[in-house]
This record gives sequence, structure tokens and C-alpha cells, in this order.
Amino acid sequence: MQWQVAGTVLPNIIARMINPAWDESAAVRPRSGGLGWAILSFFILPCLVFPAFFGATAPVIMLVVAAVVAIPCFRTSSNPMFRADPRADGIVAAALGVAAILLVTLGGAGRLLPITSDWLIRDAVLHDLVVQPWPFSYRFNGQVWTLRAPLGMYLLPALVGKMLGLRWAWTALIVQNSLAVFTVFRVLFASRLAWGSMILLIVFCLFGGWDIVGKMLVTPLTTFGSVFDLVTRGDLEWWAGLLQYSSNLRRFMWVQNHAIAGWLVTALLLLRDRGQIGIAALVMGAALAVVWSPFALIGAVPFVIKAGLEALLRRQVTAWDVAACLFLALALVPLALYEIADAAVVPSGFVPLSIYSLRVHLLFVIVEVFPFVIINLAFGVERGGFSRSTYVIAIATLVLMPVYRLGSVNDFVMEASIPALTILAVTTGHTAFRVIKTRNPVGMVAVGITLLIGLITPVNQVLLMLGSPETGISQCDLIQAWDQHPTSFISKGHYFAHTADLPALIQPHHPYIHVTGPVAVPCIDMKL
Repeated sequence: MQWQVAGTVLPNIIARMINPAWDESAAVRPRSGGLGWAILSFFILPCLVFPAFFGATAPVIMLVVAAVVAIPCFRTSSNPMFRADPRADGIVAAALGVAAILLVTLGGAGRLLPITSDWLIRDAVLHDLVVQPWPFSYRFNGQVWTLRAPLGMYLLPALVGKMLGLRWAWTALIVQNSLAVFTVFRVLFASRLAWGSMILLIVFCLFGGWDIVGKMLVTPLTTFGSVFDLVTRGDLEWWAGLLQYSSNLRRFMWVQNHAIAGWLVTALLLLRDRGQIGIAALVMGAALAVVWSPFALIGAVPFVIKAGLEALLRRQVTAWDVAACLFLALALVPLALYEIADAAVVPSGFVPLSIYSLRVHLLFVIVEVFPFVIINLAFGVERGGFSRSTYVIAIATLVLMPVYRLGSVNDFVMEASIPALTILAVTTGHTAFRVIKTRNPVGMVAVGITLLIGLITPVNQVLLMLGSPETGISQCDLIQAWDQHPTSFISKGHYFAHTADLPALIQPHHPYIHVTGPVAVPCIDMKL
């Protein structure tokens, strides 16, 4: 017999007094109850800080009200199908926590290993947010510019840095990102068996497409001499021109802000498919994700539309849901204007149709997506709580996404694909768990080979990172860092907007003007 009060299990000692036959292992334990609120906090807290970046106070009031309205919507109920064994749940949580810290730290945030070049830019953004008084603008080339970038990952650590110094800002960044990744892991890798969660974790972290196959098909092997040289020289993931579905390990090393935002939104989608949160939480979470990454919102749109239609057909939409979403949308208008301000210089549009583009597109999808779809179908799609319609939309999204381009290096395909690729990675992890659990020898061989070929990609990324001479934390400002980045030829319009062209609603009030220009000293050697 189970005893509950207001959705919470009575303490075991009281339960045994009421019923001597009480079995605590059978108790209903809504351990995911706070996960929705945790995800909300990662999104809403940077939004609350954002107006201070422009020296505005009025938007804060609306955002505070929106946060209060959103809190009830993000309450997460328990689903017994995905409730861990309470006797091992603590061990699983500890393992996931350690994995989150290691991946975030070794991925570049902790500087325990060499770093990828993009951290030079991320260093500079956090440095400027800490060092410069808010609001601030830059003066270079005779013009005044305002930082225009997804700042969700930086704003809270920057506040810590303003109080305690830049070193503590980096510590806060590691803590924040580790907690966010841990929250994602707790949702995506929920399993009734502890070793099931570990298999899901391993498959997810090492998940990558068959880039080695694509590289060998488009590059003469004589160029490298051997397969070993092919793996250890150059970046395997850039074999299809400007098309790339990044491995998860690459995301830890290059784009933690985009990755974490996409994973948090996917976690909300999974909670929704499991019936643990309402439709309003998914809609609001996807909208709030724009503060971390606009690509997280773009990638979530097909799934949000699908979930919204399902909720309407099932009559699961309440007046409170509609009112909460509309009010949040209104409160996010300044942030939305900021994200798109003066962004015309960012290249975008559909890829020109040609025989060559069709061949590359088809080969890209076959190599990056189809191997995992095939093994999932062959050995029973274990979606881990994702609905069939969600899985189908994920595959369709990955097939169609390469027809559009946004960004100088096509960030759209790389970053907007994160929710769909995460769904594919999690379902593949469940397939691996299923064939091991059922001791299916054919399945274990097929899944093992598929994953091992994909594993070559993250191994390639690790080798590239270990071979990088760049270590330490830059103390250059963003303009100086940009000029020393390997892709400095890309327009600064990706991160800056002309201050005069900003809409009146987000014009910084009496900004401090930081005069800057090239610096002779290498930025990456300026250590803390």
C-alpha cells in the first residue's frame, strides 16, 4: 500500500507506523519533481539579468512576473515507467554528476587540457562582461558597436565575476554548465536499471556520425597515405563542405552554450512526451532558450508545433497555459529584438539546387543519419519515452535541414540540429541497452559496429584538441580576440551590431565607450 500526501511520499518511518507491511522500495518517489524547475532556472535567470546589460529596468518587472507565472507550469510529475531503483539512484546520480563535471571541464571550460580556438572568443565575451561597466559599447574603425550575441551562458558567471573577479567568473561558468549538463543527464538517461543509465550515458557522450566513411568516399586516400593518417590529421567532420552534424563530444569542446541550450530543450520535450509536464512548459522553455542560443529555439520549432497540435486535439490546453505563454512572449520582445538587431550581414538562404548539391546532401544524410535509423528499426525502436511522432519528426528534420544555410560556416545545420540529433542519440542508446539486456548476439554485433565506426569521429576530435598549442585563458577584449581567431575573416556582424541601428527599446542608456583595436601580444598567452 502506498501513502501519499499532496503528491509526496510520507517519510518511511511514519509510513511503517501506519502500515507495518510498508515496502519503501515500492514507494512512489517523484524524483523528477524538481527537474522542470531546474531547467526553467537555467533559462529564466539569465533573462532576468539581461536588461541590466542595457541599463534598463522596466523589462525586469515583466520578466519577474513571467517567471512567477511560469513556475507552476514547470512542475514535473513522476512517471513510474522511468523511476530509478531507489537503492541505486544515488550512485547513478553521483556518476552522472561526475560525468557532467568532467565533460564540461575537459571540454575546455576548466583549461585542464588544450582548448579549441573558439574558446578564444568565449573568453573574450566573458572577460568584457566582467571588466566593462554595464552598459557598454565598443569603438573601433571609427564606429560604435554593441555586443550582440547569445549571452545566456555568460550573464550569471559575469555577475559573480563583477563581485569577486574574473577567476571566479570562470569557476561560476564551470559550476553553472556542469549543473545544467547534470540536469540534462538526469532526464535523458532515466532508467529503471542503474546499468541502463550508464549505457545511455556512454552512447550519448561518444555518439558521432560515420564521418570516416564520408571522408574516405570524397577524399583520395593517397592524400593521407593510410586510414590512420586520415583519422589523426585534419578534422573528419568537415568532409561535406558546409554540412556538419557534430558529434556530442565536439559540442563540449566547441559550442557548450549552443549544446546545453539544445539539450535542455530536448529534455523538456522528453518530459512532455512522458506526460510529466504540460504543453506550456515546453513552449515557454523553447522560447526562453533563445537567451542561450537562438538555434535551440529554431531546432525545437517542429517538435513544439507537433506537441501543441497534440495537446489541442487531446484538449490538454488550459486558459492558464495560453495566458502564460502570451505574457512570456511579450516579456521576451526586447531579447528577441536584441538577437536579430543589425543581423543582415549574416549570410542565409536556401542552398542552390544542383546535381552536385543533391549528391552531397544525399551522401551526407546516408552517412550521418541512416546507420542509426537502420539499427533502431532492425532491433526494435526503444525510444526511452520519446513518442513515435517525435522520433519521426527528428529523422525528417535531419533529412531536410541541409537544404538551408544560416551563418558563414552554416551554424544552422550544426546547431539547430541538436534537438533532433539528441533524440537520435538517446534512442540509439536505448537500442544498445535493449540488445545487451536481451542478450541478442546479432544485435550486439550490429549495434557495436555501428557505434564503433561513429566513435572514430570523437576520437579524431580529442586528438585534434590534444595537439592544439592553445592553453590558458585570454584576457583580450572581443575585438582583439576576434582579430587573432583563425576565422577572423568572417564578418564581425555575427557578434556585433551598430549601436545606432539598435531599436529604441534596446538602445543602451548612456553606455560606457570602450575604445579598442589590434593588440600585438597573443591573446591566448595572457593567462589569469
